Amino acid sequence: MTKSRRRQGSTSPPLVGVHPNPGPKKCGRRVPKPHSTSHLMTDEEKERIRELRATGMSGEEIAREIGRDGKAVRIWIKRNEVTHEMKRKERLCKKRQRETVNKENNKNQQKQKKQKTWKRLDENEQGYAGALLDFKISHRQIGKKMKRDQRTVDRLAEKRSTGKSKSPSSQGRPRKTTPRDDRALARRADAPDEPSTRTIAGEISLEHPNSPISKDTVHRRLKEEGEVARRMLPKPRLTRKQMKARLEWAREHVEWTQEQWGRVLWSDESPFTVHPTPSRKFRWVRKGKVAKNPKARVNLKLIAPTVKFGGGKIQVWGCFYAGGVGHLKLIDGTEKKEDYKQILIHHMMPFIKEKALSEPSHIAWIFQQDGAKPHTANQNMNYLQRKAKESGYSWTVMDWPAQSADLSPIENLWHYLKNQLRKYPRLPTSKDDLYVRLKTEWEKLGPDALQPYVKSMRQRCEAVIEAGGGSITC
Repeated sequence: MTKSRRRQGSTSPPLVGVHPNPGPKKCGRRVPKPHSTSHLMTDEEKERIRELRATGMSGEEIAREIGRDGKAVRIWIKRNEVTHEMKRKERLCKKRQRETVNKENNKNQQKQKKQKTWKRLDENEQGYAGALLDFKISHRQIGKKMKRDQRTVDRLAEKRSTGKSKSPSSQGRPRKTTPRDDRALARRADAPDEPSTRTIAGEISLEHPNSPISKDTVHRRLKEEGEVARRMLPKPRLTRKQMKARLEWAREHVEWTQEQWGRVLWSDESPFTVHPTPSRKFRWVRKGKVAKNPKARVNLKLIAPTVKFGGGKIQVWGCFYAGGVGHLKLIDGTEKKEDYKQILIHHMMPFIKEKALSEPSHIAWIFQQDGAKPHTANQNMNYLQRKAKESGYSWTVMDWPAQSADLSPIENLWHYLKNQLRKYPRLPTSKDDLYVRLKTEWEKLGPDALQPYVKSMRQRCEAVIEAGGGSITC
C-alpha cells in the first residue's frame, strides 16, 4: 500500500519513509510580454501605400513592393478606404443638411416678407373702439391705446358714419397645395417620362377630385421650387460604345494646336430647300387686335407660310479648311457610293494633293469625313487608303467617331449659309437659282469667316470630355 504524503508543517516533525509535501507552488506575478510593434505602419509606409494604391496595384503587389506582410497591408488598406468613405458620406450628409436648412430659412423669410400684418377687429374690439369714438377721442390715441394701426380705426369710423368701409386687400385665396405637395410636384416634373404641367395637373385632379388644381398652379409651384422649363434639343441617340469612342477621340485631340487643326480638310453633305422652313421668330402686334376675317381665330399677321417638301430640294457636297473653301459639288438625287467615289476622284483628291504638295514632306494633311454609308463603303475606303499610300502618306484619313455631327465645324458652316440665303429679299425661283445663290455665298467665305469654326475644336473636345462622351452644343 502506497503511503500518502503528509503536509509539511512547522510544528510536526518529518515522518520516516514519507515524502514531504512541498505545498502549493509559489510563483511570482506574471509579467506580460511587451507588444510587438512590427505590424504598425510608419507614416512613410502609409504614404507609399496610398501612392501605389492610386496606381491600381493590389494589396499583395504593394506588400512585395514595400517589404511588409501581405495581410497587414490588406487590413490597413481596407480600414483606410472604409474610414475615407465614411468621412466622405458624413461630409456630404452635413452639406445637404446645411443646404436644406438654408433653403427652408430663405423660404420662411420670403413668406414673412409677403405676409400682411393687418388683422380685422373682432366684435369686442369694435364695441370698445366705438365707445371711445363716442367720447370724441382721436383715432391716433385709440389706435395707440388698442395697439392697433390708426388706419384700422379710420375704417371703423367710416363704417359707423356711412355704413360702408373700404376694406384692405385680403391675403388672397388659400393655397391648394402644402409644402410637401410642392416637393412632390418637383419630383414628378423631374421624372424620366418628361410630363407636362397639364399632365401633372390631370394626375393630381384624378387622385384628389375634391381639390383639383390647374396647370397654371403647377407651373407656379415648380417655379417656386427652383424648376425652369427649357426647350429640349434633338440630338442623335448615343450608345455606351459610341460615347466611349467619342470620349477617347476627344482626349486624343484636345491638345492639338491650331496649326494641326488648320491642316484638316473638313467635308460633308447638306440639303437646301427653295422655300426654307421659317425659323422661330416673333412679331409685334397691337394687343387685342383680331384678324380681318371675323371667323379666323389666328391673326393673319402671325402666320408664317410653308410649302410642302420645301418647294424643291438640292443636296451639295463641300469641303473647307482654316484658310479657305474647296469645291462645292451639286449631287443629283440621293447620294450613292458610286457618286461619292466620283466626288473623291474629281473634287477632293486634286484639292488635297495641291495643299499637301505646298507643305514640307514631314507635314501631312488630314481628310475628315463622317461615317455615312457611302463614305465608309469598302471601295471608297480602299481607294482612299491606296491614294494615301501612293502619295507617300502626305495626307491621311481621320478616324471619326459615329454619331458625332456636333464635333464637326462644317455643320455650323452649313447653318451660317442657310441664314445667309434667308436674307435675300425674294425666294429663289427654281433649284438652279438656289444653287447659284448658294455658290455665290460659298465663294465669299474667306479665312476670317472660317478660322473661328476651326478654333472651336479645342472647346468642343473639352465639352465632350466634360460630358463623358455625351452630346454637346457648339
